[in-house]
This record gives sequence, structure tokens and C-alpha cells, in this order.
Amino acid sequence: MHDATPLVRTIADILPATDAERAAAVDGPRTTGKWLTARVAQDAASVISTVFEEATRRDPDKARTWVALVDGANHQIERINAEAATRNITVHILIDIVHVMEYLWKAAWCFHAEGDPAA
Repeated sequence: MHDATPLVRTIADILPATDAERAAAVDGPRTTGKWLTARVAQDAASVISTVFEEATRRDPDKARTWVALVDGANHQIERINAEAATRNITVHILIDIVHVMEYLWKAAWCFHAEGDPAA
């Protein structure tokens, strides 16, 4: 969890193709108030509840835009939606592209032998 002021950036800012684009690239937004948690001894529901408690403490009036970044696991998304519904909060869910690509590769191997360039 963190705060960041939105910043408009171009594709060249994020993925510069040339040295000139790299030199002119605008840095991404700076985060403040970062709060991290991880648990291996608790289930996802407990951890997500704890995150919502902290977010509610930080934004009791629900005035901010809430965004959750997940790895795409359905149980995480279901728990976030359940917590948001219980607390009457709108949460925008983003799925990490690295995990999406992993799921796509797993799907490709269902149709092709692993290592097959056709995949």
C-alpha cells in the first residue's frame, strides 16, 4: 500500500527504444507512505482483511481511489471483492502482467509440446 500522485507518461517514457528517448524519459511517480505485509502462517482471507483494515485507517472517508494489484489467483480476487462489498468500497483490481504471461504459457503448453516454437 502506498500513496502516489498520478503522472502522465508516454510509451517512450516507460520503454524507450533509442538513447534519445531514454535521455528524455520522464521518471515514474514517487511513492510515499509505503506499507507492506506478507504472511505465510495466515490464509489469504486474513491477510486481505488486514490490508483492508489498514487502508480504511488511512482513508476513513473513502475519498481516494483504491487499487489492488494481484497475481490473478481467483481466490485473491474473490476475497478482495468480498471485503470491498462488506465495507462498501470500490476497488479497482489490476492483474500483474508477469503472472498473466505465466498463465498464457501454461495454456500454450496444453496445445503444444513444451519447448515447441509453435507455442
